Order: sequence, then C-alpha cells, then structure tokens
Amino acid sequence: MNNHQARILIVDDNPRNIQILAKLLTEQGYQPEYAMNGEEALEWCSLETFDLILLDVMMPDMDGFSVCRQIKELRKNTETPVIFLTAKTDMDSIKKGFQSGGIDYISKPFAFDELLARVETQVELSISRKKLKQVNHWLEDEVKSRTEELERLNQQLMKANDELHRLDKAKSEFIQLLSHEIRTPLNGVLGSLSLLKSIQMGGESKELVEILDLSVQRLERFSFMALDVSLLRSRGKLALNHEESDLYEVVELALTELSDKIRSQNLKVILHQESGLETMLTIDRKFISKALNNLLENAISHSPANGTISIDISQKNQVLQVTIHDEGAGFPEKIIHYPFKPFSAYQRHDANFGLGLHLTQLIMESHNGQLQIGNNESKGAYATLIFHPESVIVNA
Repeated sequence: MNNHQARILIVDDNPRNIQILAKLLTEQGYQPEYAMNGEEALEWCSLETFDLILLDVMMPDMDGFSVCRQIKELRKNTETPVIFLTAKTDMDSIKKGFQSGGIDYISKPFAFDELLARVETQVELSISRKKLKQVNHWLEDEVKSRTEELERLNQQLMKANDELHRLDKAKSEFIQLLSHEIRTPLNGVLGSLSLLKSIQMGGESKELVEILDLSVQRLERFSFMALDVSLLRSRGKLALNHEESDLYEVVELALTELSDKIRSQNLKVILHQESGLETMLTIDRKFISKALNNLLENAISHSPANGTISIDISQKNQVLQVTIHDEGAGFPEKIIHYPFKPFSAYQRHDANFGLGLHLTQLIMESHNGQLQIGNNESKGAYATLIFHPESVIVNA
C-alpha cells in the first residue's frame, strides 16, 4: 500500500467541511470516507480499518475527545492516528486532545498546504507502522516455525542418540559375550594342544601342530583384546585401577615378556631415558603394559632380521612420552590418516594388530593421554605414548 491508496475517515458535523476535505483528499489520490457524528464514526471504526482519522472536536451529542477515546478502545483502529480539527487552540484543549489519544491537531480555518503536509506525514507513519507490524508478525511466525522445527529435530536427535547408546551397549555386550563364548571351547583346544605338544612327532604332524598353536595363540589374544575393548568402551576411566608405577620399569618388563620373539629375529633393542628424568606415574599398570606390548609386538613383527628397535623415554614441554622406532617398511599412508579404526583394511599386518591399535588408543584416552603413529624420515615407523602432566607424580 502506498500513500495514494490510504483510507482516511473524515468526522465532522458540517457537510461543507466534509465536502471540501473529501475533494482535496481525493485530488491527492487518497480514499476518503465520512461520518457526520460520533456514533457514525464509531460504527465505521468497528467495521473498517483506516490509515488516518480527521476528527472535528466540536460536535453535538459527543465531542471529538470522547469519540477519540472510544475509537482507541476498538481493536480494528486502536493504532490508527487521529488528527483533531479544532478552533480551540488553547493549551488545555491541546493537552486534552493528546490525552484522549490524538496525535496531532490542525487549527480551523486550516491552510490546505499545511493540512496535506500533516496528512501525508501521519499516513506515511501509519503505513510504516502497519508494515513493521506485519514484518514482526512474519518474524514471530518464522521464529515459531523454526523453533518448532528445531525442537522436532532435537527430539529426533535425542532419539537417535539414545538408539546409538543402546546399540553401542548391545555391541559391547555382544563382544563380551562372544569373547567369553570363544574362551570356553578355546580352553579345551589349549588343553588338547598342550598334550599334543608333549608328544614327540615330526614331519607334517609337527608342522600342523605348530600352525594350530600359532592360530590358537592369535585367537586367544584376540579374545582378550576384545574383552578389554568392550570393558573400556562401556566403563571408560572407571575400568582403571590406578597405582604408582615407574614407566621405565613397565617398559623393561614388556621387553622381558617379548624377549623370545626379539631373540628369534636377532634384534637389537636400545632403551634410552633422559638423564635425571622423573618417570613415576599414576596409571593402570596392567593396561599400560598391554599398550606397550601391542606396539612392541608390531615393531618386532615388522623389523628385518638383525635389525634395531629403539625406545626413547623423554619429556617435552612437561609431557612424558615413550617412542618406539623400528626399521620396517613403515605404515601405509592410508592407515596414518585413519590409524585407530579397528579392523581397517590398511592395517600393516593381522587383524589382532587392527584391534590392538584401537585398544591402545582407548587405553591412552582413558589415561587422558594420546597415541601417535607415523613413519620415520629414512625408514621404518614410530609409535608414541604420550602422558600429560596430571599423570606424573612429582618427587615420588
């Protein structure tokens, strides 16, 4: 709506004044209506909406001030601007006009230019207020609609999240059940295999027993790792049993446990610790030992015969770390980008390591630590266990 489509109600008991005003407003493109007394004006305002009301003050039965107050009580025109047409320009009358809800006044006899200027100003303001109100209503509707949509999406997200938790719990329970179920027949196989190994045999039979022994070892290791993954994923830090431990001693113990494999490949292991370094930690010794064993076994498996594995215990920016370097072929590029996904197709050897790397990451996360892997610049790979300051016992 523009100004020239605005509807204006003229309220005056003088037909001559109505005629003059209606002609003037029509010539300017406005759409005038008229009422000759207060009752007619109120009837108009109860049925129609106007952009401006020109209201005479001095009328029989009901003066303009009373009419204005009642108009403002009507829902359709409660915000319609009212300009009083009056010969009474004393301060009391002007004050009374504003108190009744008027927004301006024009003195009689009025100048046409002044009247049109004031009409145009108030019409523009009225139309702008209506547009602003429409925009506000639209915004309120949009906000309400978006809020309802967000609430709906949030409900769906919460439902999906609950479902994920349920599935994750079911998965952990399934892995735990599966691992336990594997252990039952596995114990029988281990017992039978122990008897077979005690029997002297050669040729094909011996080879078959060795293959069976290796397969059972891998299956047993997988079973234990699956149980640990299930435990850490379901209980997190609550699964840990913290105790004060010397990290250097934990590394030495892991090397002792793997000494047979190290000797079988004639590997040289160099263990180095920075001079004067404090290596006492508050950790779950059992799980940290498993993390070290996983990484050391991988390094051993991928080291060439007569190769070297170096282990450095150091501190950088108050962060204690253990780094294991080997001289193997290194990690494929894709595993470096997705290193801790269990059973990745890009693991650099068997599925046990695929699960073992994932388990090692879970162990370090439960200790507020990190696991980092990568390839050396020359050859081989490295893996680093990082322990943050909160794990270190000062002056232990």
